Amino acid sequence: MNPEVSKRIYECLALCSRAVLATSSKNIPHAAVISFSNDGFDIYFSSSPNSKKARNIKENNRVAIAMDQNVVPPNGIHQNVSSPRGIQIFGTAELLEKPEDIAKAKEVRITKFKGREVPPGMVWIKIRPTRIILLDRIGAPEKINVPDV
Repeated sequence: MNPEVSKRIYECLALCSRAVLATSSKNIPHAAVISFSNDGFDIYFSSSPNSKKARNIKENNRVAIAMDQNVVPPNGIHQNVSSPRGIQIFGTAELLEKPEDIAKAKEVRITKFKGREVPPGMVWIKIRPTRIILLDRIGAPEKINVPDV
């Protein structure tokens, strides 16, 4: 894989903290905004165990995520206008159950969100990408299959 593409994907993941998660159940799609953290290309987030996204993932673990680092902040001034960048991630989601996996997810979150903890009773979910598409102004979308990384 091109190291420059990998670097640009990591930059986008570092700059983004919210994304849209797409799940489905019984052929009915569902999209929800999530706050996420990452370890490499792996994505972690928490959710209510009774949420639509958690229920959908239990039934169908195939998911997609879209994020855009060129968001408009509250002051209305665009950041990174010269090179807006976004990512589409396709992969599989897993509801974490092992204490060591949950501890890892919490550690990654605390690092990214500067100590902000998640309320008790939430489930932790890990998304392992199988394909990532980098979208930016520097040419055509770049696609990578994550096992190739």
